[in-house]
Amino acid sequence: MAIKRKVIAGIDIGSTKVCTCIGEVRSDGIRLLGSSIVKLERGVSQGLINHLMETSRAVKKSVDEAVRKADVDFNSVFVSIGGFRSSGMKISAEKSINARNREVTRHDVEQLCRDAKTKITIPGDFEILHEQLQYFLLDNENEVIDPCGMTAETMSASLYLTLTPSAVISNVKNALANADIQSIEGMVLQQIASGCGVLSSDEMELGVVHLNLGGGTTSLSVIHRNRLLHTSVLPVGAGQITKDLAITLRTPLNEAEELKLRLGSVDRESLSQEEVVEINLIGTNESHKVSRITVCDVIYERCSEILEAVFRELERIELRRELFTGIVLTGGGALLNGMTELTQQKLKMPVRLGIPDKLTSVKGERLGAVHSTAAGLLVYARERQEQPFFPPDKDTGGVKKSRFEKFRDRLLGDSGK
Repeated sequence: MAIKRKVIAGIDIGSTKVCTCIGEVRSDGIRLLGSSIVKLERGVSQGLINHLMETSRAVKKSVDEAVRKADVDFNSVFVSIGGFRSSGMKISAEKSINARNREVTRHDVEQLCRDAKTKITIPGDFEILHEQLQYFLLDNENEVIDPCGMTAETMSASLYLTLTPSAVISNVKNALANADIQSIEGMVLQQIASGCGVLSSDEMELGVVHLNLGGGTTSLSVIHRNRLLHTSVLPVGAGQITKDLAITLRTPLNEAEELKLRLGSVDRESLSQEEVVEINLIGTNESHKVSRITVCDVIYERCSEILEAVFRELERIELRRELFTGIVLTGGGALLNGMTELTQQKLKMPVRLGIPDKLTSVKGERLGAVHSTAAGLLVYARERQEQPFFPPDKDTGGVKKSRFEKFRDRLLGDSGK
């Protein structure tokens, strides 16, 4: 009997584009079969859907184009969840081990994690999108990943929850349903998915800050010892640079965007004082000339403001920069000339540009920083389906869940989603 191929579509709904990657999950990795990027001029603002049908049309167009390139349909879908209203929460709980020989059982683990969740109050309009079991602590000393079968008098568990408004999740489901995608196997926070696509195993173990400069938002995640320690989203992104240029230079938005992509730079030292560009004036047939340095000054000021906000966030969480390998920069805003160097200067950490390199391209397609989230969704799907902790529960219908999500729900006693 032929083995059914596991072909996954990773769909990233961003503020300025919808990106789809289709890949085949194999035992030796992921084969990229096709990808597509479709511009989204309206429909999503700051990562939140505000025009359902426009978003659905862009999703359908992107998915159809990726399927055409892949020449095969997918049988599983993972989609990104964005927006600045998502937040993270750390929780913990402790219990005594009452067995005669003090041996930790699976029941102890399940009960402890359920107890941790009962100690928190989640706002009624929010849902838990991710529940990451970070570690267990035995007798307040020995930190372990799987305590089953080990001996201890007390055991504590540390978890990290990611909360997202229920309306955001529902709107993403509706946008995909209108694009003829009814079944979703996984919904993943954008910065988590993007990190899966570009971060190395050494970076995630030793410590790394992942910064995604998207069109409508700038997302930040901090990872150490393969654990998500912090995540946050700033409600400003590279799309604001386009608006700044349009207002300052009095030029149409589409021309401001083209100007940003073609001549945009934050490296003012490398620019010539004599270089000028001709731009059209908004609402007229007239044009005028401006210095390229003026254009880049506008870009520099907004990028500096974004990075200064990121710096304050890292200060707020008291990040010890010397203990981390550095920053990995992704997203469309990361492609501005000189952005890597400016980020290193402003955040006082080593910086590299993150390019998704964990997929093997079948047809020679090359992925860039703007593909990081969609490609990362495929990596997330493969890695989470290989979690060995518990076997998956029976599928109860509705939104399909990965093995990791089913394990998570069983472990935490959450069978409602």
